[in-house]
Amino acid sequence: MQEARAEQAVAALQRMAAATAGGREERVPAADLVPGDVLVLAEGDAVSADARLVEAASLTVAEAVAHG
Repeated sequence: MQEARAEQAVAALQRMAAATAGGREERVPAADLVPGDVLVLAEGDAVSADARLVEAASLTVAEAVAHG
């Protein structure tokens, strides 16, 4: 009985671990971003979310408070 439950738990973990976004780029609203998302930015892109910078070339940052 315990072995069957353990096998079911392992199978469930494998299904969860297998879930991926497919490695494709797409535009999403900032409100839909979650920790761990990878953002690919191009010149002129505005980012209205907190993010961790991993790699940059010729980066210029203009911080401003947006009122809306």
